[in-house]
Amino acid sequence: YSILISSLDFSSNDIAQIPHNFFKLFPNLVSLNLSANKLKSFPPGIGECRDILDVNLSENDLSELPSDFANCSSSLLVLHLSKNPLYRIPPPVFKCGQLQELVACDTGLMEFPEDLLSMTALKVLCLGGNSIAEVPVGITNLSNIESLDL
Repeated sequence: YSILISSLDFSSNDIAQIPHNFFKLFPNLVSLNLSANKLKSFPPGIGECRDILDVNLSENDLSELPSDFANCSSSLLVLHLSKNPLYRIPPPVFKCGQLQELVACDTGLMEFPEDLLSMTALKVLCLGGNSIAEVPVGITNLSNIESLDL
């Protein structure tokens, strides 16, 4: 029956680990909410979910994302990473060219990630609560932006 599931909301639990084969069990996943848990790592395999649109990993203890996260690049529209000790936007995120909403507040960023300037599909960009001192001139490249929070 797991192949029929398109949405998982495991938010606000004490989940500390996701099994390595977890995403193979849910190939039709469209929405994943693992916010407010105790995840220190995120297993590879999310790339198996080719139709995923929305991922919320906020309020965990993540410092990176697996490289196969980039396999979601053609479908992922919304990504929430706030309140994780990332200190940078994980590189696989920059391959998600269709991404329309990126929320990465309170992640320890010290500067505006220049690679975001090429993500022209972004409509919502939230990087508030970080230590970004300068806004790059190229911010105007984000021609579809509707909401910008720095």
